[in-house]
Amino acid sequence: MKKIKLTNKQIIKLCEMCDKLFDHTLSIQEFQGFTYIEVEGTGEEIHWFEFCMTHLVEKIFESIPEDDELFYDRYINNGATFYGVGVNEILYVMRNENKHPVDYLYSEFLKLSK
Repeated sequence: MKKIKLTNKQIIKLCEMCDKLFDHTLSIQEFQGFTYIEVEGTGEEIHWFEFCMTHLVEKIFESIPEDDELFYDRYINNGATFYGVGVNEILYVMRNENKHPVDYLYSEFLKLSK
């Protein structure tokens, strides 16, 4: 499996999503070739991919309006959880569409503002 890297554009997308979706301040740090998210004031650090697959995906899918009938019919009414839906979607697009997880999450994030 090849390493998934972040481009500068993807870092900007990640920053934008974090700024709009989270109440506390998050910063993106790089150290010895690793990119991670730091929760300012707590000293908590998490690798960017783990952050996307746990915190960010949950925040985005929780933010989908309840009146989005297609989303709810497709997932929630069938017993899925927000977290499970998001992770499965990311894994699907990474595998089948060769799309970077940050790019996929950003496309879902942009739908929230419409």
